[in-house]
Amino acid sequence: LWVYQPGGRLTPPIGGPGNPPPPPASGDADATLTLTKARLIALAGGDLESPGFTLDGDPGALHALLGVLDKSDPGFNIVTP
Repeated sequence: LWVYQPGGRLTPPIGGPGNPPPPPASGDADATLTLTKARLIALAGGDLESPGFTLDGDPGALHALLGVLDKSDPGFNIVTP
C-alpha cells in the first residue's frame, strides 16, 4: 500500500513488527488514493478504468496529478548493450 502524502511525497509500504504505518494526513488533502504499487504504475500510465484503487475526495485532484506526468515512451531502451 503506497500513500500519497500532501506536498507530493509517496510513502512506500511499511511492514513488519515495529514499523507502524504513517499517521493519517492532517485532512487538508484534496483527495486520497488507496492502491497497490502495481495499480499505481498502471494509473500513472493512464489506466483510469481498471479496478483496484479507491479515491476519496476531489477527482479533479487526481486528474491534476496525472496531468503533470510525461507520457512514457515504450521504445525507450532502459538497458542497452
